[in-house]
Amino acid sequence: MAINEAELDFIDGVTLICGENGTSKSAIIDAIAICLTEYRRADTFLDYIQKGKTNAYIKLWAVYNGEELFFDMSINKEKGATFQRTITYQNKPYSMAQASDLINSLDLSYYSNIILSMQDAEDITKLSPAQRANYLQKLLNFDFSEYVKKIDDELNQLESQKTYNETQITFKKNEINTRQGEIKKPEELPYKKREYDSFVERKNKIIESINEQQQNIINMADQLKKKDELSMQRTKLELEINNIVEIEKKSKEHEEYIANLAEKYKHCGAELQAIEFELKQIRTKHDTDHKLYRTLDEEIKKLNEEIIKIIERLRITTKIRGIAEQGTCPECRQETKDIDVEQWKKKEESLTTEKYAAEKTREHLQKDYYEVQNEVSKSSPKILELEKRFSIKTEELKKIKLDQASAALLTIDGEKILQKAQFQELLADVRKQLSELETELTKEKNYSDVIKELRKEELEITTKISKYDEITKQNVFVGEHNINVEKAILKLKEEITALNAQLVISNKDVMLRKEAKIFIDKKLINYLIVKTCAVLESAMNDFVQVVFPKMMVKLYQSKAGVNFFYTTDRFKTGSDAKKDDLLNVKMASGFQKELLSIAFKVALCKAYNLSTLILDECDKAASDSASELLFETLLNENNFNQLLIITHKPSVKEMILAISPNYKIFTPNNGVFEEIT
Repeated sequence: MAINEAELDFIDGVTLICGENGTSKSAIIDAIAICLTEYRRADTFLDYIQKGKTNAYIKLWAVYNGEELFFDMSINKEKGATFQRTITYQNKPYSMAQASDLINSLDLSYYSNIILSMQDAEDITKLSPAQRANYLQKLLNFDFSEYVKKIDDELNQLESQKTYNETQITFKKNEINTRQGEIKKPEELPYKKREYDSFVERKNKIIESINEQQQNIINMADQLKKKDELSMQRTKLELEINNIVEIEKKSKEHEEYIANLAEKYKHCGAELQAIEFELKQIRTKHDTDHKLYRTLDEEIKKLNEEIIKIIERLRITTKIRGIAEQGTCPECRQETKDIDVEQWKKKEESLTTEKYAAEKTREHLQKDYYEVQNEVSKSSPKILELEKRFSIKTEELKKIKLDQASAALLTIDGEKILQKAQFQELLADVRKQLSELETELTKEKNYSDVIKELRKEELEITTKISKYDEITKQNVFVGEHNINVEKAILKLKEEITALNAQLVISNKDVMLRKEAKIFIDKKLINYLIVKTCAVLESAMNDFVQVVFPKMMVKLYQSKAGVNFFYTTDRFKTGSDAKKDDLLNVKMASGFQKELLSIAFKVALCKAYNLSTLILDECDKAASDSASELLFETLLNENNFNQLLIITHKPSVKEMILAISPNYKIFTPNNGVFEEIT
């Protein structure tokens, strides 16, 4: 490197660096490329350090998408890292690997490779179709993923609905099979209708015979009535005696129950007093600890505020002491001789000691605070537990009192117990009278036997009739059940028909969306790629035809990338010339290659709306007149706010002076860049 130091301000307009070959004009572009793309021409960064020097520095300020970018680079031969880099973006610094990530995230390398045209860079003819396509990456990166995702979501919903409908159809078909299995066959009747009618007729005759026999028995009503009265009296006396026995039993149990309640009340009262005493002691200690806990918390907060104030005073003291030691203020650059360094050192030591003492005091208070907090935490569950036990025991004591009150209200009928012997004597007399009456009624047994036999026959016939009636009734239920099942099956079949109709609609919707997806994902993108290449092709032709009016460029998109072809006589080949009628750009002459490369970058800048273009000796193969025409065309491009041009041709400088309203011209001289006015 032959540059000692250079500071250039690139204006809106043309910045021209003009000078003889070998004067390190391209060092400016090298510095820009290192910042924006991390590209270097040399084998190592150390090659950028001037002979006899140990360091090299690059600082670049730029505006990207309305945001300021500041690059700070250093290259060092001495100890430490060879290469150091910091990029400041949105007031945030990014160093080394972070800086590389930032460059990638902002696509700086991608766009910088478009606007930079360096001497050693390969021209468009030497690039492969894939490399050319890489320059079009972001133009051709049509993103219809949102629409495709929406279609995929709709397809997933339709497929889910189809699966659901198919599942429902299968489920309903299985349900039909199940319901068909529920259809019941009516049970066969055990008798014919004629037999059933004969059973009914015979039953009626038996009932008539039973009524006749019962009438005979009624004729002896007085004796039967007396027997019934005695039987009722006997039953009543037996019940009275049994009640007295129960009263005697309950009397004994009642006495034992009252004694147990008294003992239980005494024991429960003692437990309640013990719980109440323990609860009072724990509450007293809990209140004391809680009060101490709040006091310690307030003291720690006050101490924290005091420590913050000490730290702030210490920070200010340290800053003033540092400024005094430096001798100058880093902000205003005024001398600080009047500041007593020793006085501020002593003040700094005093504040450090005061801070240490306050922190030790806070440490002791925090220790006491956590110990008291632990005690409060332990006592709270114990209080809750004792309060719960106290409440349970209180309720238990109330219940015992209520039981005692209820037991006191219960009285035992003692007079009934004394009547037990009298009732036993009356029962013996009634039993004796019944025995004598049974003997007199023995002769009526014949009537009863006849009725018994008739009842038996009636039961048999009634059983047969009931069975016939039950089966007939059940068959009616079976018929109604089968009708309901058939209705349910018909409804299921109608639902299956409706679901099949929905499946037909869903299949049509799926087919339409799949066709739409293919169109958006492939056909539409291919169409847009062709149109984009056509726009770039038109922009390139607009540029090259100013220099070579007969020249025409054609761009072809393929799987391999972008292929460039051209003709030197477009009027002969025609605008719709085929690829076989054109020449591969690799066959272009030296200046034709340079012109095609610049035209490609100009077209890309227009497509990406890039307003800066940097060209280094891009016209070295052109004649002076061709160079002037090339740069005149560039200056007439309205989309460039900034043009940085490096050339060794004085004619280019004269042309820019004559045409451009805004320009700066620098020339290298003994390692520095001098501005020509």
